[in-house]
Amino acid sequence: AIRALDNNLDEKSVLPDFEYRHVMDDEESLFEAMRGIFEYGAILIRNAPVISNDSCSTNDDPNFQQEQESIVANLGKRFSGGTLSHGSLYGDVFHVQSKAGAENIAYTNVALPPHQDLTYYESKPFLQLLHCVSTGTIIGGESVLIDAMAAAEELRVVAPDIFDILCQAE
Repeated sequence: AIRALDNNLDEKSVLPDFEYRHVMDDEESLFEAMRGIFEYGAILIRNAPVISNDSCSTNDDPNFQQEQESIVANLGKRFSGGTLSHGSLYGDVFHVQSKAGAENIAYTNVALPPHQDLTYYESKPFLQLLHCVSTGTIIGGESVLIDAMAAAEELRVVAPDIFDILCQAE
């Protein structure tokens, strides 16, 4: 089960989840999914289509990758109103996968500590989608989500002087 710490920091609550097809086809489901993002900071989309790799020799086949990309890209376009942004650096879809001779830590199975992606953009992406496509036994790759607003509120309560300094920093 995927869980997130709530504002209390002691109790856990389950992230809201939605069916891929419902979000893609139904306006009310899309609205509820967006509400979940705004209230929890993250949601789960379950049961995205599975693309068969029968006609492709390997997962490196460009046709297979393009079909896989369309699943997450179409969901991103649904949330954004029709377009994707910020594709100039890594492309609209970035494949996070382990490979030999990795030039980027995202291409390893090394555990990453909590971090924010793309903070160097002046106009940061509103939403980041992670699509898990497993083709066998995977070691590593777990994702940890942090509620930064809850962490900031806790800091404001336990160390208001430090919180005030951070709020004034440019």
